[in-house]
Amino acid sequence: MERVWFAAARCEAGIVSIAAPKRDFPEAGDRARVLLMDASGPREWCEWAAGEFTVAAVHEKLARVARPAIQAENTVSGSLAVVVCTRERPALLASCLECLARLSGGAAEIIVVDNAPQSDSTDRVVRAAALRGVPVRRVVEVRRGLSRARNRALHETECDYVAFTDDDGLPDPDWARWVLAGFSRSEDAALVTGLVPPAELTAPAQAWFEERLRWSRTIEPCVYTIRRKGSYPWPFPYGAGHFGTGANFAVRRDIAIELGGFREFLGAGTRTQGGEDMEMFSRVVLAGHDLVFEPGAIVWHQHRPAEEDLKRVLFGYGKALSAVFLTNFIKGDRREVLKQNIQGLRNLIAERRLVLENGSPPMLVLVEIAGVLYGPFAFALERAASRYGSWRERPGVPGPGR
Repeated sequence: MERVWFAAARCEAGIVSIAAPKRDFPEAGDRARVLLMDASGPREWCEWAAGEFTVAAVHEKLARVARPAIQAENTVSGSLAVVVCTRERPALLASCLECLARLSGGAAEIIVVDNAPQSDSTDRVVRAAALRGVPVRRVVEVRRGLSRARNRALHETECDYVAFTDDDGLPDPDWARWVLAGFSRSEDAALVTGLVPPAELTAPAQAWFEERLRWSRTIEPCVYTIRRKGSYPWPFPYGAGHFGTGANFAVRRDIAIELGGFREFLGAGTRTQGGEDMEMFSRVVLAGHDLVFEPGAIVWHQHRPAEEDLKRVLFGYGKALSAVFLTNFIKGDRREVLKQNIQGLRNLIAERRLVLENGSPPMLVLVEIAGVLYGPFAFALERAASRYGSWRERPGVPGPGR
Protein backbone atom coordinates (compact mmCIF):
# COMPACT_ATOMS: atom_id res chain seq x y z
CA MET A 1 0.00 0.00 0.00
CA GLU A 2 1.01 3.62 -0.45
CA ARG A 3 2.37 5.04 2.79
CA VAL A 4 0.83 8.27 4.06
CA TRP A 5 2.86 10.89 5.92
CA PHE A 6 0.97 13.29 8.23
CA ALA A 7 1.81 16.77 9.45
CA ALA A 8 0.29 20.08 10.54
CA ALA A 9 1.21 23.34 8.83
CA ARG A 10 0.60 26.55 10.74
CA CYS A 11 0.47 30.13 9.58
CA GLU A 12 0.65 32.62 12.44
CA ALA A 13 1.66 36.25 12.04
CA GLY A 14 2.75 35.47 8.48
CA ILE A 15 5.19 32.74 9.52
CA VAL A 16 4.64 29.18 8.29
CA SER A 17 5.85 26.14 10.23
CA ILE A 18 5.40 22.44 9.41
CA ALA A 19 5.52 19.81 12.17
CA ALA A 20 5.03 16.05 11.83
CA PRO A 21 4.36 13.68 14.75
CA LYS A 22 6.67 10.90 13.50
CA ARG A 23 9.10 12.12 10.80
CA ASP A 24 10.12 15.64 9.82
CA PHE A 25 9.58 15.26 6.05
CA PRO A 26 8.02 12.59 3.85
CA GLU A 27 10.25 9.95 2.39
CA ALA A 28 10.30 8.78 -1.23
CA GLY A 29 7.05 7.00 -2.04
CA ASP A 30 5.03 8.68 0.71
CA ARG A 31 1.78 10.49 0.08
CA ALA A 32 1.66 13.66 2.19
CA ARG A 33 -1.51 14.63 4.07
CA VAL A 34 -1.20 17.98 5.82
CA LEU A 35 -3.62 19.80 8.11
CA LEU A 36 -3.55 23.51 7.30
CA MET A 37 -4.03 25.75 10.35
CA ASP A 38 -4.04 29.41 11.26
CA ALA A 39 -4.35 31.14 14.62
CA SER A 40 -8.08 30.32 14.68
CA GLY A 41 -7.56 26.57 14.30
CA PRO A 42 -7.67 23.96 11.50
CA ARG A 43 -8.79 25.11 8.05
CA GLU A 44 -8.60 22.03 5.82
CA TRP A 45 -6.75 18.82 5.00
CA CYS A 46 -4.62 18.83 1.85
CA GLU A 47 -2.94 15.93 0.07
CA TRP A 48 0.02 15.68 -2.22
CA ALA A 49 0.98 12.64 -4.27
CA ALA A 50 4.37 10.99 -3.81
CA GLY A 51 7.13 13.35 -4.84
CA GLU A 52 4.89 16.44 -5.21
CA PHE A 53 5.07 17.72 -1.64
CA THR A 54 7.14 20.88 -1.19
CA VAL A 55 7.24 23.62 1.41
CA ALA A 56 6.36 26.10 -1.34
CA ALA A 57 3.20 24.11 -2.12
CA VAL A 58 2.18 24.32 1.54
CA HIS A 59 2.79 28.09 1.57
CA GLU A 60 0.61 28.49 -1.51
CA LYS A 61 -2.26 26.47 -0.02
CA LEU A 62 -2.08 28.28 3.33
CA ALA A 63 -2.13 31.66 1.63
CA ARG A 64 -5.45 30.72 0.05
CA VAL A 65 -7.23 29.27 3.10
CA ALA A 66 -5.83 31.22 6.06
CA ARG A 67 -8.22 33.75 7.52
CA PRO A 68 -7.34 37.32 6.52
CA ALA A 69 -7.03 38.54 10.11
CA ILE A 70 -5.54 36.86 13.17
CA GLN A 71 -8.30 36.30 15.71
CA ALA A 72 -7.73 36.81 19.42
CA GLU A 73 -7.13 33.54 21.25
CA ASN A 74 -9.84 32.34 23.58
CA THR A 75 -8.71 31.98 27.16
CA VAL A 76 -10.19 30.48 30.29
CA SER A 77 -9.06 30.88 33.85
CA GLY A 78 -7.97 27.80 35.75
CA SER A 79 -5.15 25.28 35.85
CA LEU A 80 -4.77 22.14 33.72
CA ALA A 81 -3.32 18.75 34.61
CA VAL A 82 -2.34 16.39 31.80
CA VAL A 83 -2.83 12.68 32.53
CA VAL A 84 -1.49 9.61 30.74
CA CYS A 85 -2.85 6.27 31.94
CA THR A 86 -0.59 3.37 30.99
CA ARG A 87 0.22 -0.25 31.70
CA GLU A 88 3.47 -1.97 30.70
CA ARG A 89 4.04 -0.08 27.44
CA PRO A 90 7.26 1.82 28.15
CA ALA A 91 8.28 2.52 24.53
CA LEU A 92 4.93 4.11 23.67
CA LEU A 93 4.92 6.05 26.94
CA ALA A 94 8.39 7.42 26.26
CA SER A 95 7.26 8.77 22.87
CA CYS A 96 4.17 10.33 24.43
CA LEU A 97 6.21 12.04 27.15
CA GLU A 98 8.64 13.39 24.54
CA CYS A 99 5.70 15.15 22.90
CA LEU A 100 4.34 16.40 26.23
CA ALA A 101 7.77 17.84 27.02
CA ARG A 102 7.30 20.16 24.01
CA LEU A 103 3.92 21.56 25.10
CA SER A 104 3.93 25.28 24.38
CA GLY A 105 2.01 26.17 27.53
CA GLY A 106 -1.16 25.62 29.49
CA ALA A 107 -0.28 22.49 31.50
CA ALA A 108 0.44 22.94 35.20
CA GLU A 109 1.56 19.33 35.71
CA ILE A 110 1.83 15.97 33.96
CA ILE A 111 0.71 12.82 35.77
CA VAL A 112 1.41 9.27 34.61
CA VAL A 113 -0.96 6.75 36.21
CA ASP A 114 0.77 3.37 36.27
CA ASN A 115 -2.12 0.91 36.27
CA ALA A 116 -1.58 -2.45 38.03
CA PRO A 117 2.16 -2.52 37.22
CA GLN A 118 3.98 -5.81 36.85
CA SER A 119 7.44 -4.30 36.49
CA ASP A 120 9.32 -1.05 37.05
CA SER A 121 9.39 -0.20 33.32
CA THR A 122 6.94 2.71 33.60
CA ASP A 123 8.76 4.07 36.64
CA ARG A 124 12.05 4.07 34.74
CA VAL A 125 10.53 5.96 31.79
CA VAL A 126 8.98 8.59 34.09
CA ARG A 127 12.21 9.04 36.06
CA ALA A 128 14.18 9.50 32.85
CA ALA A 129 11.73 12.14 31.62
CA ALA A 130 11.84 13.97 34.97
CA LEU A 131 15.65 14.05 34.80
CA ARG A 132 15.33 15.79 31.41
CA GLY A 133 13.22 18.50 33.06
CA VAL A 134 9.74 17.28 32.16
CA PRO A 135 7.32 18.24 34.98
CA VAL A 136 6.00 14.70 35.33
CA ARG A 137 5.25 12.44 38.27
CA ARG A 138 4.12 8.83 38.53
CA VAL A 139 1.10 7.60 40.48
CA VAL A 140 0.30 3.91 40.97
CA GLU A 141 -3.26 2.59 40.76
CA VAL A 142 -3.08 -1.03 41.90
CA ARG A 143 -6.59 -1.96 40.74
CA ARG A 144 -6.57 -2.87 37.07
CA GLY A 145 -8.79 -0.89 34.72
CA LEU A 146 -8.63 2.37 32.79
CA SER A 147 -11.63 3.87 34.61
CA ARG A 148 -9.95 3.20 37.95
CA ALA A 149 -6.80 4.87 36.65
CA ARG A 150 -8.77 7.88 35.44
CA ASN A 151 -10.61 8.18 38.76
CA ARG A 152 -7.31 7.98 40.61
CA ALA A 153 -6.01 10.88 38.51
CA LEU A 154 -9.03 13.04 39.37
CA HIS A 155 -8.08 12.75 43.04
CA GLU A 156 -4.33 13.13 42.57
CA THR A 157 -4.49 16.70 41.32
CA GLU A 158 -6.00 19.96 42.49
CA CYS A 159 -6.10 21.48 39.01
CA ASP A 160 -9.40 22.83 37.71
CA TYR A 161 -9.24 20.86 34.48
CA VAL A 162 -7.86 17.39 33.75
CA ALA A 163 -6.85 16.42 30.19
CA PHE A 164 -6.46 12.75 29.29
CA THR A 165 -4.51 11.11 26.52
CA ASP A 166 -3.30 7.54 25.94
CA ASP A 167 0.27 6.27 25.89
CA ASP A 168 -0.06 5.65 22.13
CA GLY A 169 -1.00 9.31 21.58
CA LEU A 170 1.42 12.00 20.41
CA PRO A 171 0.03 15.36 21.63
CA ASP A 172 0.63 18.39 19.45
CA PRO A 173 2.78 21.14 21.04
CA ASP A 174 -0.27 23.44 21.21
CA TRP A 175 -2.60 20.75 22.60
CA ALA A 176 -2.93 22.06 26.16
CA ARG A 177 -3.44 25.64 25.01
CA TRP A 178 -6.26 24.62 22.67
CA VAL A 179 -7.87 22.39 25.31
CA LEU A 180 -8.22 25.42 27.58
CA ALA A 181 -9.47 27.51 24.64
CA GLY A 182 -12.18 24.89 24.12
CA PHE A 183 -13.54 25.43 27.61
CA SER A 184 -13.98 29.12 26.80
CA ARG A 185 -16.39 28.40 23.93
CA SER A 186 -19.27 27.93 26.39
CA GLU A 187 -19.94 29.22 29.89
CA ASP A 188 -21.13 25.75 30.91
CA ALA A 189 -18.50 23.69 29.10
CA ALA A 190 -17.70 20.68 31.28
CA LEU A 191 -15.85 18.51 28.77
CA VAL A 192 -13.69 19.20 25.71
CA THR A 193 -12.69 16.71 23.02
CA GLY A 194 -10.23 17.21 20.19
CA LEU A 195 -8.97 15.98 16.86
CA VAL A 196 -7.25 12.55 16.71
CA PRO A 197 -5.58 12.04 13.31
CA PRO A 198 -3.23 9.12 12.58
CA ALA A 199 0.46 9.75 13.13
CA GLU A 200 1.13 7.84 9.90
CA LEU A 201 -0.38 5.12 7.74
CA THR A 202 2.21 2.56 6.73
CA ALA A 203 0.26 -0.75 6.94
CA PRO A 204 -3.14 -1.91 5.64
CA ALA A 205 -4.42 -2.48 9.20
CA GLN A 206 -3.75 1.19 10.03
CA ALA A 207 -5.65 2.34 6.92
CA TRP A 208 -8.59 0.04 7.78
CA PHE A 209 -8.65 1.39 11.34
CA GLU A 210 -8.73 4.97 10.09
CA GLU A 211 -11.53 4.15 7.63
CA ARG A 212 -13.51 2.48 10.40
CA LEU A 213 -13.27 5.29 13.00
CA ARG A 214 -12.45 8.49 11.10
CA TRP A 215 -11.33 10.32 14.21
CA SER A 216 -10.04 13.21 12.07
CA ARG A 217 -12.96 13.67 9.68
CA THR A 218 -14.40 16.79 11.37
CA ILE A 219 -12.38 19.99 11.71
CA GLU A 220 -15.16 22.43 12.61
CA PRO A 221 -15.59 23.38 16.29
CA CYS A 222 -18.93 22.54 17.86
CA VAL A 223 -20.71 23.02 21.18
CA TYR A 224 -23.02 20.11 21.99
CA THR A 225 -25.85 20.80 24.40
CA ILE A 226 -29.00 18.99 25.49
CA ARG A 227 -30.84 22.25 24.84
CA ARG A 228 -30.51 21.60 21.09
CA LYS A 229 -31.22 17.89 21.27
CA GLY A 230 -33.48 17.73 18.22
CA SER A 231 -31.00 19.46 15.90
CA TYR A 232 -28.44 16.65 15.65
CA PRO A 233 -28.71 14.10 12.78
CA TRP A 234 -27.64 11.18 15.00
CA PRO A 235 -28.98 9.58 18.22
CA PHE A 236 -27.98 12.39 20.56
CA PRO A 237 -26.52 12.09 23.15
CA TYR A 238 -26.11 8.30 23.02
CA GLY A 239 -24.13 8.20 19.79
CA ALA A 240 -21.20 9.40 21.85
CA GLY A 241 -18.66 8.37 19.23
CA HIS A 242 -19.66 11.55 17.41
CA PHE A 243 -18.33 13.60 20.34
CA GLY A 244 -14.74 12.36 20.15
CA THR A 245 -12.62 9.68 21.78
CA GLY A 246 -10.91 8.88 25.06
CA ALA A 247 -7.49 9.40 23.46
CA ASN A 248 -8.04 13.16 23.57
CA PHE A 249 -10.43 14.82 26.00
CA ALA A 250 -10.49 16.99 29.11
CA VAL A 251 -13.00 17.43 31.93
CA ARG A 252 -13.77 19.99 34.56
CA ARG A 253 -12.52 18.16 37.59
CA ASP A 254 -15.27 19.29 39.97
CA ILE A 255 -18.05 18.21 37.62
CA ALA A 256 -16.45 14.83 36.88
CA ILE A 257 -16.22 14.14 40.61
CA GLU A 258 -19.75 15.43 41.20
CA LEU A 259 -21.02 12.98 38.56
CA GLY A 260 -19.31 10.11 40.36
CA GLY A 261 -16.26 9.68 38.16
CA PHE A 262 -15.85 7.05 35.47
CA ARG A 263 -17.84 3.80 35.56
CA GLU A 264 -15.34 1.28 36.82
CA PHE A 265 -16.96 -1.70 35.09
CA LEU A 266 -16.15 -0.05 31.74
CA GLY A 267 -12.83 0.62 30.08
CA ALA A 268 -9.61 -1.07 28.99
CA GLY A 269 -8.35 -3.61 31.50
CA THR A 270 -11.87 -4.88 32.26
CA ARG A 271 -13.96 -7.51 30.54
CA THR A 272 -15.87 -4.82 28.66
CA GLN A 273 -12.59 -3.42 27.22
CA GLY A 274 -13.86 0.12 26.65
CA GLY A 275 -16.75 2.56 26.66
CA GLU A 276 -15.87 4.56 29.77
CA ASP A 277 -15.18 7.61 27.61
CA MET A 278 -18.41 7.37 25.58
CA GLU A 279 -20.48 6.84 28.71
CA MET A 280 -18.93 9.86 30.43
CA PHE A 281 -19.47 12.04 27.35
CA SER A 282 -23.19 11.19 27.31
CA ARG A 283 -23.55 11.54 31.06
CA VAL A 284 -22.04 15.05 31.05
CA VAL A 285 -24.51 16.21 28.39
CA LEU A 286 -27.49 14.52 30.07
CA ALA A 287 -26.58 16.34 33.29
CA GLY A 288 -27.19 19.62 31.47
CA HIS A 289 -23.59 20.62 30.79
CA ASP A 290 -22.07 21.48 27.42
CA LEU A 291 -19.52 19.36 25.57
CA VAL A 292 -17.16 21.17 23.20
CA PHE A 293 -15.35 19.67 20.21
CA GLU A 294 -12.22 21.78 19.73
CA PRO A 295 -10.35 20.68 16.56
CA GLY A 296 -7.30 22.79 17.42
CA ALA A 297 -6.59 20.41 20.32
CA ILE A 298 -4.74 17.69 18.40
CA VAL A 299 -3.40 14.33 19.56
CA TRP A 300 -1.85 12.23 16.80
CA HIS A 301 -2.62 8.53 17.27
CA GLN A 302 -0.31 5.59 16.55
CA HIS A 303 -2.68 3.12 14.89
CA ARG A 304 -1.70 -0.53 15.33
CA PRO A 305 0.02 -1.94 12.21
CA ALA A 306 -0.70 -5.65 12.84
CA GLU A 307 -4.01 -7.07 11.63
CA GLU A 308 -4.33 -9.38 14.64
CA ASP A 309 -3.99 -6.40 16.99
CA LEU A 310 -6.64 -4.57 14.98
CA LYS A 311 -9.04 -7.51 15.32
CA ARG A 312 -8.60 -7.49 19.09
CA VAL A 313 -9.24 -3.75 19.19
CA LEU A 314 -12.41 -4.00 17.07
CA PHE A 315 -13.70 -6.93 19.12
CA GLY A 316 -13.20 -4.77 22.21
CA TYR A 317 -14.97 -1.81 20.59
CA GLY A 318 -17.91 -4.08 19.82
CA LYS A 319 -18.10 -5.21 23.44
CA ALA A 320 -17.88 -1.60 24.58
CA LEU A 321 -20.85 -0.60 22.40
CA SER A 322 -23.03 -3.22 24.07
CA ALA A 323 -21.75 -2.36 27.53
CA VAL A 324 -22.43 1.36 27.11
CA PHE A 325 -25.92 0.67 25.77
CA LEU A 326 -26.73 -1.52 28.76
CA THR A 327 -25.31 1.07 31.18
CA ASN A 328 -27.46 3.81 29.66
CA PHE A 329 -30.51 1.52 29.55
CA ILE A 330 -30.19 0.65 33.24
CA LYS A 331 -29.39 4.16 34.43
CA GLY A 332 -31.45 6.35 32.14
CA ASP A 333 -34.83 6.80 30.48
CA ARG A 334 -35.20 3.29 29.06
CA ARG A 335 -37.74 4.18 26.39
CA GLU A 336 -35.60 7.07 25.15
CA VAL A 337 -32.41 5.02 25.27
CA LEU A 338 -34.02 2.20 23.29
CA LYS A 339 -35.46 4.59 20.71
CA GLN A 340 -32.18 6.41 20.18
CA ASN A 341 -30.14 3.22 19.99
CA ILE A 342 -32.44 1.66 17.38
CA GLN A 343 -31.66 4.69 15.21
CA GLY A 344 -28.00 4.33 16.11
CA LEU A 345 -28.06 0.68 15.01
CA ARG A 346 -29.47 1.69 11.62
CA ASN A 347 -26.71 4.27 11.24
CA LEU A 348 -24.07 1.73 12.29
CA ILE A 349 -25.25 -0.78 9.68
CA ALA A 350 -25.13 1.90 6.98
CA GLU A 351 -21.63 2.95 8.05
CA ARG A 352 -20.33 -0.63 8.04
CA ARG A 353 -21.82 -1.22 4.60
CA LEU A 354 -19.90 1.82 3.38
CA VAL A 355 -16.71 0.55 5.02
CA LEU A 356 -17.08 -2.76 3.17
CA GLU A 357 -17.71 -0.97 -0.12
CA ASN A 358 -14.48 0.95 0.42
CA GLY A 359 -12.51 -2.29 0.56
CA SER A 360 -12.26 -3.12 4.25
CA PRO A 361 -12.00 -6.92 4.85
CA PRO A 362 -15.39 -8.43 5.83
CA MET A 363 -13.67 -10.31 8.67
CA LEU A 364 -13.06 -7.02 10.52
CA VAL A 365 -16.78 -6.21 10.46
CA LEU A 366 -17.61 -9.74 11.63
CA VAL A 367 -15.13 -9.44 14.50
CA GLU A 368 -16.81 -6.23 15.63
CA ILE A 369 -20.27 -7.84 15.41
CA ALA A 370 -18.99 -10.75 17.50
CA GLY A 371 -17.86 -8.24 20.11
CA VAL A 372 -21.30 -6.61 20.15
CA LEU A 373 -22.95 -10.00 20.72
CA TYR A 374 -20.51 -10.98 23.46
CA GLY A 375 -20.69 -7.56 25.11
CA PRO A 376 -23.74 -8.22 27.37
CA PHE A 377 -22.01 -11.23 28.94
CA ALA A 378 -18.82 -9.24 29.52
CA PHE A 379 -20.88 -6.40 30.99
CA ALA A 380 -22.72 -8.68 33.43
CA LEU A 381 -19.54 -10.42 34.57
CA GLU A 382 -17.58 -7.20 35.02
CA ARG A 383 -20.35 -5.37 36.82
CA ALA A 384 -20.70 -8.26 39.26
CA ALA A 385 -16.94 -8.36 39.82
CA SER A 386 -16.78 -4.59 40.24
CA ARG A 387 -19.50 -4.67 42.89
CA TYR A 388 -18.84 -7.86 44.77
CA GLY A 389 -15.50 -9.23 43.65
CA SER A 390 -11.98 -8.74 44.89
CA TRP A 391 -11.72 -5.23 43.43
CA ARG A 392 -13.01 -3.02 46.23
CA GLU A 393 -13.17 0.75 46.19
CA ARG A 394 -10.58 2.41 48.38
CA PRO A 395 -11.83 4.63 51.22
CA GLY A 396 -12.03 8.28 50.23
CA VAL A 397 -12.28 7.61 46.49
CA PRO A 398 -15.82 7.90 45.08
CA GLY A 399 -17.11 4.98 43.07
CA PRO A 400 -18.39 5.24 39.54
CA GLY A 401 -21.89 6.37 40.42
CA ARG A 402 -23.47 2.95 40.32
